[in-house]
This record gives sequence, C-alpha cells and structure tokens, in this order.
Amino acid sequence: MLDPQERPGIVFVTAYEQYAIRAFKVSAVDYLLKPIVPGELQTAVEKIMRQDQAQREAVMAALQENLKTTALAKIAIPHQEGFSFLDPQDIVVLEASRSYTQVHVLDGRRLLVARSLREFDDLLTDDEGRTPFFRPHRSYIIHLGHVREWVRKDGGFLLMANDLKVTIARNRQDEFLRRYRSFE
Repeated sequence: MLDPQERPGIVFVTAYEQYAIRAFKVSAVDYLLKPIVPGELQTAVEKIMRQDQAQREAVMAALQENLKTTALAKIAIPHQEGFSFLDPQDIVVLEASRSYTQVHVLDGRRLLVARSLREFDDLLTDDEGRTPFFRPHRSYIIHLGHVREWVRKDGGFLLMANDLKVTIARNRQDEFLRRYRSFE
C-alpha cells in the first residue's frame, strides 16, 4: 500500500470526452483523449514531475513552519487545497476515513488529510506524553474539551461541540472517564 504522501499522479487516457470533469474531481493531473499526441503526453509527465517537486517543497515548508510556530502551538495540516495552520484547541474530532483523516474544526470546516490517525496521535502528544486528545474508538480521536455529552444508550457515544456523534468503545469507557476527569 502506498504511503498517502507518495500517491502517484494520475493521467486519464481515454476516447471518451464526457468523463473529463469526473477525472479532475478525483484530482487527476491531466486528461488525454485518444489518439495520443506525444507532445501532450510529455506535457502531462512534466506536470506530474513539477507537482511532485512542489508537494515535496510544500511539505518541507510546512514542517519548517511547524518548528517555528511551536511556541504558538499551531500545527500545519496539509489538505487538498493547501495547508491550514490550526491551533490544536480548535480541533474537535479527527475521524479515520480509509488511509485519510477527516479533521473536524470548531469553526465547522472539515479538512481531508492524507495522514493516518496514528500520525495525528504522535503529532498531538507532547514530549511528556500529555495531550488533551483521547481515542475513544479506533476510528476517532477527540478533543476532551469539546465533549458536550456522553450518552450511554446504544452502546455509548459522545456528543461533541459540533453535534457530531462519536462512538465510544466499551473497553475505552473507563479510560475516557479517568482522562476526562483529569482534563477538567
């Protein structure tokens, strides 16, 4: 399986013009119609190479920015449209979505990020292992400060500040109570 940061550039080559919009909706680099013109293919390959270099430079810049903004407690979140610099306090829920993570922000935004929940676990924990975040289920990480309610019926779920219902696994309920009490 590919590392989400190393996804290949996709170029659609087809005889059907009507699928071009769909191709770009799934972030295709280019869409070539048959018969293939060698110059167009060369241009598509060059686009991929420039995009790969630009992505590497953007990731490096974001990491460097993260180092500079540590005192401000902001983290760079790379997503499809660029980067968002978020205060961790503004993150309500991180939700697994295959090899991606959906970041639910307090202001209502949802960012799709090509990182796993495990990577966010590490990113949101300080050197002493302290964090206001908790993993109530394998598919979620929540900010304890944004829990509005714990509903025990139907197996148990947490109602978050953004009205999202987050499943809490039975084997995590005691740990949740312990962490929530120590957080307040």
